[in-house]
Amino acid sequence: MSDLENVNIAKNYLKFLQGLTESQQQHEIQQLLFLESQRSIPEQILAHPTVVGLNKRLGSAHWKFETSDDRMGATEIGSPKFSEDLCIVPVLFRYENLNHSGWPVNVEHKLFVNTLVYIDDEGKPMVGTVKCWSNQAEVDAQKAALANLRKVEYLNYLRTLTPLNRRNAIFELADITWGTHNPRFLAHPQLSAAIKKLGIHDLGYAHHEVGAVELDRNHCIVPITYQLYGYLADSDPGYFDPVEAYKQYRRIDPFEASEAKYYTQVHILACITPASTGDIGAEISIENMWFSITPTEDHERTSLLMVD
Repeated sequence: MSDLENVNIAKNYLKFLQGLTESQQQHEIQQLLFLESQRSIPEQILAHPTVVGLNKRLGSAHWKFETSDDRMGATEIGSPKFSEDLCIVPVLFRYENLNHSGWPVNVEHKLFVNTLVYIDDEGKPMVGTVKCWSNQAEVDAQKAALANLRKVEYLNYLRTLTPLNRRNAIFELADITWGTHNPRFLAHPQLSAAIKKLGIHDLGYAHHEVGAVELDRNHCIVPITYQLYGYLADSDPGYFDPVEAYKQYRRIDPFEASEAKYYTQVHILACITPASTGDIGAEISIENMWFSITPTEDHERTSLLMVD
């Protein structure tokens, strides 16, 4: 009989863990939490009654497990403790909010869940006591502090933000100014003439993206690219959800685009200057524009090109 036949594969997980160093134990447990069943433990925890209760009080935010370059990097594993039949380890999970509601601030809205995980001798983790909290109060405090700055000194508001949030703020400003479905800049003479010549009746929004921001003393220059799908008069434009498009970042349901006849890219060089009217102390205008309109089939074929 071979040595393998003497090993009980389903048991002895705790003995295996105890043979590792503490850092190796933490890494092994980290992997175990992600590989358990069809859903990882971080996903299952979001359905825990304690977390659900907090989420309702927060306004039903949509959370995603926070990752870094290492997909398990946002999990903090404490020191494992062993009893006769269990390994008990404290674990902290961090989640990021995907709702993107309101104007950007530098403090990201996060959810923290602290729990004890119990692991049996078969390597099955079980979640024990759960404590959770969020940093919403800190986020709300910074939003309040920046609200007046955004209204009266918009360029200084942009300077206060991180580069990513600066682009997010301009994303919101462009959205408010031009809209998404059939955006108002379509009235540009050259673009309008091209759309009419091709018989495009409706332009459905896919995404818009803000490029590198250049801040001067009295204005801000930034490129913004819009992606739109063009429909003829007898086509069904379907339904486009701008929030979902933002979450998916330039992704669009193939069914929604199936009736589209043209793929349109509009590249705008935008200028942001202070303004004294409205809740936002700035206005955005078009300094220059370049656009391309290609048949949807040609665009999809080009998108699939691969270079060796």
